[in-house]
Amino acid sequence: MGKMEYLGHPDQHFWMTRSMARTMDLNLSDAIRSGELSFSRYAEMVALCRKCPNVVRCQEWLAHSAVGAARAAEFCAHADTFNTLKRNQEMKGHER
Repeated sequence: MGKMEYLGHPDQHFWMTRSMARTMDLNLSDAIRSGELSFSRYAEMVALCRKCPNVVRCQEWLAHSAVGAARAAEFCAHADTFNTLKRNQEMKGHER
């Protein structure tokens, strides 16, 4: 039999994923509506967050990070996704 994997509470990790985005001034609902982020990718992000070994580190980072962070926390499993969304948002801002 395989090793049991701990999964954090779905609600907690849903809000942690959204909070990481919010510190970067990203709105994941808007990203889904615009097609930049698929709903299935978003669901995968929350599911992966539930397996993250950095929960306490993430909570501390979120507690000390002001809105407007330029980049996601380097230990975040979704840093690449968040940073790409942020770059896209900034590029759209320059197009206006």
